[in-house]
Amino acid sequence: DSSFSTLIRTLISSDGTFSYSSALQAADFGGNQPTIYYKTRMMSSVVGDGFESQGSIYRFVSDDPYGDFLVWGLHFNGTNGSTTLADILGNTFTANGNTQITTSVSKFDGASLILDGTSDYVSFSGSLLAVGSNDFTIDGFLRLSATGAIQVIFDTRGTTNDYPCAMNCQVNASNKIVFYASRGNAGENIGWDLILTSTATLTAGPQYHIEVVRSGSTWYLFVDGATPNTGTWAGTVGTPATTAYLGTGCISPGTLAYYLNGYLDDWRFTLAARDISAFVPRTAAFPDS
Repeated sequence: DSSFSTLIRTLISSDGTFSYSSALQAADFGGNQPTIYYKTRMMSSVVGDGFESQGSIYRFVSDDPYGDFLVWGLHFNGTNGSTTLADILGNTFTANGNTQITTSVSKFDGASLILDGTSDYVSFSGSLLAVGSNDFTIDGFLRLSATGAIQVIFDTRGTTNDYPCAMNCQVNASNKIVFYASRGNAGENIGWDLILTSTATLTAGPQYHIEVVRSGSTWYLFVDGATPNTGTWAGTVGTPATTAYLGTGCISPGTLAYYLNGYLDDWRFTLAARDISAFVPRTAAFPDS
């Protein structure tokens, strides 16, 4: 702070330039800081240390402390019946079948995405869900219209076959959220290296906040921010297919199925671990900046 009373981090440079990244600020303070107070001095083995000076740096800070790590964000806002799916970062997401915006049901802002469970899904570049060995978070709100059958939330495996590879997240036939990850690249029959299954059982009607997080070698599956189901795997997630999906997944060569019957609202993907313990889900749409 402005009293310069507490040393948080020491940075050393041989050329007089320094970088205090968002990742370092998140580690030190929990997020980006609008003001950084610093002390600096020259050090020399020949003439000794120079005089100490102090100052501050001001910067714009996003409303989202992880905004610098956001890859895409879909509010699913718009007019009733629209098939335009606007990503706040400008990436292309395509509505297929009867997938469309509805104003009859929403978590935030008076609109959401409706999928009717029959050939409705969203397609987009698989590179937008490439995680490798990075920390990441994918989260959003889900409301089911039907239960008792497998319904895919997101899938990066491609359409070679219903193989255990890359990543998949679904509601299973027992109405649990299940997340799968594999070192296998899309289209490879490698096997799952990690499976997380929610304690919570979903029912049709309520809005659920779903969040999958990786932090180092620890993985977390949250439903409504409650104490997460966790697992450990230090591997690298396989490369996603050219096309990834929301609301469907592969059942056999070249065939999509497991269609989601329900609503999605306010989904985003971040290359950072947002939460690693129980939390209260957000009560407003995620910020655009």
